[in-house]
Parts: sequence; structure tokens; C-alpha cells
Amino acid sequence: MNKKISIAIVLLATITYLVNNWASSSSVEKYYLNGIFQWWRFIYNYTIAYLPFAFVYVLLPVLIFVVWKFFFAMKKFFRTRDYFSLATTPILTLLLVYSLFYFLWAFNYKTSDVSQRLNLDAVELDTTMILNEVFMVNEALSVLRAKLGPDTAALSINLRPKDLEAQIRISQQKLLQQWSYIADKTIRVRPLYPKGTLLIWSTAGIYNPFSFEGHYDPGMVHYQSTYVIAHEMAHGYGVTNEADCNFIALLTCLNTSNDYIRYSGLLTYWRYLMNDLKDKARYSFYKAAYHRPLGVRQDIKALYDALDRYPDVLPVLRDIIYDSYLKSNGVNDGLKSYNKVIDLVFAYRMKTQEGIHFFK
Repeated sequence: MNKKISIAIVLLATITYLVNNWASSSSVEKYYLNGIFQWWRFIYNYTIAYLPFAFVYVLLPVLIFVVWKFFFAMKKFFRTRDYFSLATTPILTLLLVYSLFYFLWAFNYKTSDVSQRLNLDAVELDTTMILNEVFMVNEALSVLRAKLGPDTAALSINLRPKDLEAQIRISQQKLLQQWSYIADKTIRVRPLYPKGTLLIWSTAGIYNPFSFEGHYDPGMVHYQSTYVIAHEMAHGYGVTNEADCNFIALLTCLNTSNDYIRYSGLLTYWRYLMNDLKDKARYSFYKAAYHRPLGVRQDIKALYDALDRYPDVLPVLRDIIYDSYLKSNGVNDGLKSYNKVIDLVFAYRMKTQEGIHFFK
């Protein structure tokens, strides 16, 4: 690799490391989240966002070409016995990827989370509180499900709005701007084909900093993807904490006027509640499950039937890697942070005294 390019990569990686480890949260928020990051979003807003397909499909052949060139270079290094280049080229490549990952998005891990931004106090939850929440959400789901139609079979995809992504974006922009986020740019969250690409890794969606877009797996049932789109869109606006993105996704869905979107978001929140209840009080879990409305029961069954078509590949390894990744970026709860959406709902309700509107 060219000497000047090598020096530039090392310098960039050094700056990345220093900022990531020594810069204050307030300075990163001021100069990165509200500055550099917004320029990336501005460029994307008027270029890639207009593509009729995911930008990752453009990046993929580029990546294949780079990998091919990389192995060709390795072969040349072996032949010429240039062991220094053989050792440094992979290291420099990793340093470049590391630097770009943070400069394009991941410095946002240094910024304040939703709890800090809204001055939410921690809430100690007990089983009774969770169980009461489950029954309240059950009632709200029953009302919404009845509005979507009397049929108790799993929801038809015909109910899905054609402008689903746009409706989610409008709702989320309004919410985030109320919380002093800069959320005036277009974030795209597109399907990633082939189906099951993400689901086999126990992942329904992902945000790709290198393509500036979020993705969801179209192999899941259609109403599950609604919440996933809202979650990944929040990542696109610079929110990194998984619990925060879940919380934003829930409020985004509930704040729309579309009953399909509201129902889809609330159904995912209900699943988080039930998972928590199952861990803390197994008998109460089965009691709450028994009281599910029939239509909701069929929707849940269809949801899990879709997921069962894509069995996990190395789920333990995936959990270890992702848990370590989250913790290394300051998310102390790791994978458990996803379920913290429940804590945020209760803390927000206590703070605002107006609750979260499950009914409209």
C-alpha cells in the first residue's frame, strides 16, 4: 500500500481512537451528531435516498472487487516475499474500516441517551406492574384489532399502508424534533433480499453506516416489519442505544393515526412485556397469554411460523459477538438493553404524567 495512504489511515485511526475514548459527550453531540453527521445525512438525502433499491446492492460488488484485489495483492506479497506489506495491509484495511465506521455513524454512541435527554428517573419494576401493563395492552390490542376487521385470521397484508415508510418517518421526525434531535432528513429503511438473510442470525433489522440506510428482513410477517422499520429509522437519526430505538419505535407507531401501524407497534411492545413476565413470573405469563384476544393469538402464531422458516445459524456465537460489541460501545446491558424499553415506558409515564396513549 502507498506510504502516504498508509500514514493517512494510521492518522485517521488515531484520531478516531482519541475521540472515541477521550472526547466528552457534549462535544461529540455538538460537533459530530449536530455537525459532521448531519452533513452525511444531507448528502444522502439528495443522492442515495432517491435510488429505487437499497444502496447496499451497489456496495456489494464494490466489496467483492476490493476483496478480490486484496487476495491478489496477498498472492503477490507471498511471491515477492514482501513480508512487511503482507503483515501491514490487513491491519491497515481493518483500521480504515474501524475509522469509517465511527466517522460515518458510531461516534453517536458517545452522545446522551433518551433518559438523559428527557431527564427520566429510573423506575423499579415489579411483577404486579408488568402484569397490569400486559392486561392494559391486551385491552388496547383487542380494540385496535377489532378496528382492523372482524376476521380472526392473521392480518392480511392488504391492510399494510402503501406509504408505510413515509408515515413512520413523519411521525418519528415530529417526535425526535420535540426531543431536540435534528431529524429533518430522509432516512430510508429498505427490505434486504434474499429473505432470511438477517433472520438466520436472529436479527430482524440492521442499520448499515456504510450505506447510510436501515434494512429489514422481508421474510418476517408483514406487521412485524412495521416496528423494525421504526427502530432502524431511529438509528439513522443518530440514536444508538437499542432500548432508546425500541422506545422511539413504539411512540412512533402509537403517534400515527393509522390503526395498522399502531397495532403493529403495540404488538411488539406486548411481546417484550410477555418475555419479561415469563422470566419473572411463569404462572402470570400463562395467565396473561390465556387472555389474549383470538385475533391477536392468530397474529402471534403467524409471526412465529414465519420466523421458524429461517432457523438460526450459530445463535450463541452471534449473541456473544453482538453483546460484546454493544458493551464495548458503552451499552452496559448488552443484548439485555432491548428489553429496557419497558423501563423507559414507565419512566416516561411517570415523568410526563400524561402516559402513553395506547387508546385513541
